[in-house]
Amino acid sequence: MSIKIKFIIFNTFLTVLLAFGLGVLSVISIRNLLMKEAEKRMMGLAHALAQAAAGENSLKDESSILAAIQDMMKQEDILMVSVSDAQGVIIAHSDIRKVEKATHISLDERIRYDRQNDPPHIEISVPIRTAGAKEEEFLFGGDQAGGAGDGSREIIGYAQIEINLSKVDQIVKKMTFTILAIIAGAILVAMILVFRVLDALLSPLHALKRGVEAFGLGNLGFRVRAVSNDEIADLSRSFNRMADKLQATLDDLKASKETTEELNRNLEEKVKERTRELEQAHSRMIQSEKMSAVGQLAAGVAHEINNPLGGILNCIYNFRKGALSPARQEEYLVSIEDGLRRVQKIVRQLLDFSQQHEPEFSPANINDVVERVLVLTEHALAAKKIGLDKQLQRDLPALMVDRHMMEQVLMNLVLNAVQA
Repeated sequence: MSIKIKFIIFNTFLTVLLAFGLGVLSVISIRNLLMKEAEKRMMGLAHALAQAAAGENSLKDESSILAAIQDMMKQEDILMVSVSDAQGVIIAHSDIRKVEKATHISLDERIRYDRQNDPPHIEISVPIRTAGAKEEEFLFGGDQAGGAGDGSREIIGYAQIEINLSKVDQIVKKMTFTILAIIAGAILVAMILVFRVLDALLSPLHALKRGVEAFGLGNLGFRVRAVSNDEIADLSRSFNRMADKLQATLDDLKASKETTEELNRNLEEKVKERTRELEQAHSRMIQSEKMSAVGQLAAGVAHEINNPLGGILNCIYNFRKGALSPARQEEYLVSIEDGLRRVQKIVRQLLDFSQQHEPEFSPANINDVVERVLVLTEHALAAKKIGLDKQLQRDLPALMVDRHMMEQVLMNLVLNAVQA
């Protein structure tokens, strides 16, 4: 996700959150203000009704109270007006059917909201006191009047008014829709401004990005245009200076490339030539060691060959004498064949050991390598009266080794031990 999208999401969320919060606070404030105004207006009407219904020591006659009620009912939002006596029995009501019915009374002024019924309304009830009280006592409930207290003003009845809150709710709804429209407009304007600001801020960054991508593709001639004096423009100019230095460095590297390549070629040839000389010297050293080993083994090999040859000659001598039984002849032939095979094996192993071989790794049984070496060194060990304890494990896996090099190593170990 790009920085632009992240910033837009964050800014939009913050704007919506702030606007929603301000809108909710505005709607609540307006609603509370309208409710306070409605309460104040109703309280004034209720006190005016109480004053109109109060006599010197009792309520005025019914006709006077009804006249006051009818005047108040002319207002569109008034739902009900009633006056009851001190016992709570209604003596005058905007709905004549409810006259002489009992109603709930309260010794103090009471305001009750009813939003469960349709239409929603406010009900206000105030006590009616004798007309001897001052006007301020009706307006402030008697506590702030300059005359006697509540004990000197007898309650002679109660005035009740219900006012419809539908108009107030409609005003609140209209204000809510208006505020929502304002919020939506503010969000739209904020988003447009954010887009413009982001374009202005991110355009130089996009140019820098293109420059870096061009560098990655090897185009060191790319330069970023810097027209402002802000930090991003300074970064662009620094990028251009870096590009100039890189271009100069690259030109120097190209100028010295041919010389370096020529030196590398000469060095490579010298290294190859020296490597060949070392390999040849190493091969000669190995062959010399082999020849030395062969020389040390010559007497033993001759002895190993001489023994089977003596047996073969003895068999031939007996054949010439004649008078051999067929079974004896077969026995002599087997002995001759075994002797020749032993001579052939010893000569083959000696020739194979003495020859030069290119390094070659292949699977080999290490026990077979040991056995081949011991065949050639058996006489050398016996001549020095050296005992050999051979313990080979038969289930060893094949190893990737150079068999000839391993034979050379083992041969050197045995001969060194013999000479020690």
